Amino acid sequence: MNVEELAKELDAQKAENQTLRDDLAKALSSLEQANARIKQLEGQAAKDSHNSSKPPSSNGFKEPRRKTQSLREKSGKKSGGQPGHVGKTLMMVEQPDKTILLTPALCRHCQQDLSTASLARRERVQVFDVPSIGLEVTEYQVEVKACLCCQAETRAQLPDGLTTASVQYGPNIKTLAVYLACLHLLPLARVCQILSDLFGTTFCEASVLAAWKPSTLALTAVLKMIKTALTSSQVLHNDETGFRVNKKCWWLHVAATCWFTLYLAHRQQGERRDRCDGDLTPFPRHIRS
Repeated sequence: MNVEELAKELDAQKAENQTLRDDLAKALSSLEQANARIKQLEGQAAKDSHNSSKPPSSNGFKEPRRKTQSLREKSGKKSGGQPGHVGKTLMMVEQPDKTILLTPALCRHCQQDLSTASLARRERVQVFDVPSIGLEVTEYQVEVKACLCCQAETRAQLPDGLTTASVQYGPNIKTLAVYLACLHLLPLARVCQILSDLFGTTFCEASVLAAWKPSTLALTAVLKMIKTALTSSQVLHNDETGFRVNKKCWWLHVAATCWFTLYLAHRQQGERRDRCDGDLTPFPRHIRS
């Protein structure tokens, strides 16, 4: 084989080698893309309603297992209360509200009458329980007297919080309704159900709202103080979210600092700091300080 033929064969091998290098580079690039795609698909498959914004309906028939790992290290101590820990339990009181004396009538061994037997000792058992609850009906007999001088009639005044209606609920049951609806954020229907089950009331949702309205007057000074503190703060956290009121879109605005939080319901979406300074009437359940 002469030199010319050797040179041609070397050029052919170089070309073939370059082709193999190009094919290898394309294969490595495709493999890298495939690994990235596999990683992406695995991440999507691992997502559910617990670790993403996917709805619970996308979980399928089987509820996914949440794998959590606590960062707390084992202390080596036994579970439960530790030595020296001050526990809390019921303690007997010196003056119970009610005392019931239980006396045995017959001997449990020979059935002898124990009415004249001497007392060996008296043991004490105190039971802490909620008393039987029910509505207490109070009737006010309002006297109306005629003046001997001018013959004008004067009617006695009812206690504060009562109206001239012949039958009405008192301030205590109304306070409980407002307490359940506003502080514990229970739906109005649930409040009515609780009052009906416990006390046999006929409260409806309108009755709860009617009891709630007078209580808003007591919050006027507190609302003013919260608004002043929020609008004068150098740092103010704001947010808003839409919700439905009578099938129309309203906006629930929140303004907060590390000390105060104010929720306001408004028909429009806009600057939250301005909302705090406006003449708005928020729901009491949305006010926390």
